[in-house]
Amino acid sequence: MSEKPRFPLRIMIVDDETKNIQVLGTLLQQKGYYIYVAQNGKEALEIIKEVLPDLILLDIMMPEPDGFEVCHLLKSEPKTRDIPVIFLTVKSDSSDIIKGFELGAADYVTKPFNSVELLARINTHLNLRIFQNRLENQNKQLTKTNELLINEITERKAAEKEIFKYQEKLKSLHSEMLFIEERERRLIAVELHENIGQNLALLKMKIRELARKKHLSEYDEISEDVLELTDQIIQETRYLTFETSPPILYELGLGVTIQWLIEKFESQYDIEIEFINNDESDIMDEQSKFVIYRVIRELIVNIIKHSKAKKARVSIGRESSNMILVVEDYGIGFDTAKMKSSFNKNKSFGLFSINERLAYIGGEMDIQSAPGSNTKISLLVPLKNTANSF
Repeated sequence: MSEKPRFPLRIMIVDDETKNIQVLGTLLQQKGYYIYVAQNGKEALEIIKEVLPDLILLDIMMPEPDGFEVCHLLKSEPKTRDIPVIFLTVKSDSSDIIKGFELGAADYVTKPFNSVELLARINTHLNLRIFQNRLENQNKQLTKTNELLINEITERKAAEKEIFKYQEKLKSLHSEMLFIEERERRLIAVELHENIGQNLALLKMKIRELARKKHLSEYDEISEDVLELTDQIIQETRYLTFETSPPILYELGLGVTIQWLIEKFESQYDIEIEFINNDESDIMDEQSKFVIYRVIRELIVNIIKHSKAKKARVSIGRESSNMILVVEDYGIGFDTAKMKSSFNKNKSFGLFSINERLAYIGGEMDIQSAPGSNTKISLLVPLKNTANSF
């Protein structure tokens, strides 16, 4: 039973002797208990099932059913099996006592009653009953709370799983956007080189042809200005073509392209960059080549903009089935912990974008730096046997 205790507490007296009922009833009523009485087992069972008392005083020696049978029936029913039963007996026969305990009785009292002993036993079992009810209620509450927590944890895990899937999808979309951007860069570079660049070169030839046919000094001066402007446009177009998607990357390979890139930066900025190429095989697929080229370029730009370094080093090597690229500078360094925490805040010198590009081709990036110290960024990129293209 798990009902809360009722006040006043209810006690059921079952005895076939009226005198015993009167004595017990008077004693218990004086102590504030609410009393129910029955003089045979059948009547007792009907009342007990209806009122569900807190304790039962049950005489053993009664007409059918006797106290043992009543106790057995009570303990067989889920609604009544937890009600404490104290047997009343005129003798202290050990076999009867043992049988009573085997049937589920909580205690026994012999007649004639010692009122002090009887009240003490009743009080003990009622307190146990109250305590048991409290424990059952607490267990129910704990079970309910536990179920709520389990549901909450399950829902939270499901939500976290959905968030993770969403983040992975965003990463995938971001990477796809990066490669769409790279592919478009290459297409634009081809367009600049094959159409605009060639048309400008043809225009230059036509202007020179016109200049040869005309000998007016003013016309010569204008044609020279136009030729100079055309040369400038051609040079800018070539530069834009190489910046967007250098053709030598696909024609001569990654090592030659990085060497060209370094020479270009050295000619434009006050920096000396050492290049060490320990891998001449150049078996990397086109996607990976382009990503690495863009990453190396962006890292060198970061060195020039932020490190205040006058010297740097770029090295390429191979370790097992991976390409290892290292970019080092001898500048002012930075706090890597703060840098990593700012990956999602667009304050990481483009390192977040670099990390995303590398992740798309299965690569990894390791950053070693500290304020006032050198910076070393290592890239690990798995080599592929297939030559993928954009």
